[in-house]
Amino acid sequence: MEDKDFEEMSKKEEKIVIATIIVEIALALLALLTIFLPAIVLGKENYEGLYVAFGGGSNGGMITKMFKFSFMNFLCYFLIVVALVIGFIRLAVPKLDNKVTKIIMLCSLLLSAILFPLARLLAVFAVNVERSAFSLGWGNVVGCLLSILAAIVVVLDFYFISVRGLNFVDETHDIKNTLENEEHDKEIKEQEKTDTLEK
Repeated sequence: MEDKDFEEMSKKEEKIVIATIIVEIALALLALLTIFLPAIVLGKENYEGLYVAFGGGSNGGMITKMFKFSFMNFLCYFLIVVALVIGFIRLAVPKLDNKVTKIIMLCSLLLSAILFPLARLLAVFAVNVERSAFSLGWGNVVGCLLSILAAIVVVLDFYFISVRGLNFVDETHDIKNTLENEEHDKEIKEQEKTDTLEK
């Protein structure tokens, strides 16, 4: 292979990496936006993730708020923010797109995916209500699925691109250099034999 071929391969790999990170960010962003969708439901009353995490929400049309601040429900969305920040850092600074940043992003997404379905159990109620009367809202189901999808893309990025893809170019370069060195060594040995015969 010529150097131009290697450069073309590197550019293609770079484009694939950028596209993958953009997909990860897009999925994580969609998961974060589910904060405005129903997290838990009580009959016909839908309570958005914003209220379940930070407090608020009307109590059946009454002025009294339904929820208090819930650290664990807040953590669910905060972890997605962490994943987004890491994603943007990886996109803006290619040198920081490494195993550590990928693992941090992956763990953040997986933990948020675990917390999404637990919103009802983790909610802190401001009034005396029966927790079992509430059910999980479809917004948190969507958020959970989006977080899982984003985590899967990170795993694919980590395994297929980082392990098998980008390293392929470096390995091919190494093979090329090895072959060139072997040919050079052969030429030197042949030259030495020629010099010996002439003597």
